[in-house]
Amino acid sequence: MTAVSILGMAAIAPAEGQTKVAQIGDEQDKVARRLPRVDRMALQVARQALGSQGVEGLALVVGTGYGGLQATVDFLEGIAVRNAGFGSPTAFHQSVHHSPAGQISLALKITGPSLTCTSREVSSEAALRQGIDLLTMRRCTRVLVVCSDEVVPALESAFKALGGPWVPAEGAGAVLLGLEGGELELSSVRLTSRSASMLGWTKAPPAGARVNPSGGMIQLVEAARALSPGSQVTLQSYSLGGGEATVGLRRR
Repeated sequence: MTAVSILGMAAIAPAEGQTKVAQIGDEQDKVARRLPRVDRMALQVARQALGSQGVEGLALVVGTGYGGLQATVDFLEGIAVRNAGFGSPTAFHQSVHHSPAGQISLALKITGPSLTCTSREVSSEAALRQGIDLLTMRRCTRVLVVCSDEVVPALESAFKALGGPWVPAEGAGAVLLGLEGGELELSSVRLTSRSASMLGWTKAPPAGARVNPSGGMIQLVEAARALSPGSQVTLQSYSLGGGEATVGLRRR
């Protein structure tokens, strides 16, 4: 893989021992506050990762394992209570996995390619891989890769029903990638499919682990911030149902 530089990055994660983000950081933004939570987190890290850099030649790739869960619940509950003729058009639109990408594009005025990837708990790595492909195919000069997932009571109930000793968590992360100009580099991003039980992990996380499909991006940002000059690290993620991913990161 051609080395890809990290030109900007940001992450929002719950505090230690928590599963939900206490403050997104956009509480004073009246427009952002009207968006669904998953969109708000995605937009906040996208803004931070992009910083003052312009959007010319910029592509956008969003990764999300679950999409707008609260909007999905609201839409389905509306149908259940008021019948199919009364499903909320707004909730339906917000439930679509591509909704965060649409909101980011509108807010940041991104007119380049815009894609959304979903691949369970390795959605971050799938989005990174797609972003790198856009760069190497010269579809853009830079790409903003954003990952976001939220926790709602229905998701917590689903995890309990599965019977595993893990709990879902939320958060968001973003990196701005280019082919030149950064001291941080992505040296590899690999995704592998493996057969596994639908109720088992390729490699089980420890009991009590917080499981977040956007956790791979948060882990990448945290590792990049801590990486010393001349060193490198390989990050691994595993997915419920059989996928796994590795990301190679180095600092010049």
